[in-house]
Amino acid sequence: KDKSFLFNIIFSVFCSILASFIYAMIQKDYSEEMQSKLEEIDAQLKRDKELYDSGIISVRKKVYYDQENDFWKEILRGTDDRLDLVGHSINTWFSEDYKDAFCSKIKNMTKSGSSIQIIVGTESGEIDWGRIIHKGEDEFSDLNKTERTCYELYNLAKEIGKKERKNLKLHVVKLEVITYLYIRTDKRCFISPYILSPTNSKNSFLLELNSAIEYSKSFDADVKEMINNSKHQKWEDIIK
Repeated sequence: KDKSFLFNIIFSVFCSILASFIYAMIQKDYSEEMQSKLEEIDAQLKRDKELYDSGIISVRKKVYYDQENDFWKEILRGTDDRLDLVGHSINTWFSEDYKDAFCSKIKNMTKSGSSIQIIVGTESGEIDWGRIIHKGEDEFSDLNKTERTCYELYNLAKEIGKKERKNLKLHVVKLEVITYLYIRTDKRCFISPYILSPTNSKNSFLLELNSAIEYSKSFDADVKEMINNSKHQKWEDIIK
């Protein structure tokens, strides 16, 4: 009986020690897992802070945004004082999805005295307005993308008062000079590099930046240089 009692005591102590050991191991694994999770969260917060400090708002494949008409319209709605557009042709703004919103924004901005800077490219760096106006009236489909944009801007400029037209500035450069799509609004800047390979162009990205940061300012300076080296189109010479 004494032996049985002693055995029970020893067994109870053993079970208690074993339970404590198992609990400690569980706690250790839990603590290690929690520590790992906390380190992951801390690393993510550091990356998010770096992105925030850099002024990067978003970066995604450009085709992602191409599927969202509201995204591009929101760009127009989100600016009142400044709109810079740089591209090979920027003809998408005159597509059925965006033309009304785009033209309405341009008219409102020019009327309020705000500046719109548009830079497009041609092989020669020149624009043949005689050809564009003649073809545009009867043979619009014969015009290339840049010529179509110029014809649309010509018609838009005609609808704007003579005094306000000076706020709609069109510049032409050689096509090779334009290596990226650029949109600059009051507070944001959008950049998408042009990729030469047609098979890879769909993988191009669109980078959205806060316009107040240094990265954005470097593009401001680049566009200013483009304008200085461009051929400014004078509406008073084009619209008779």
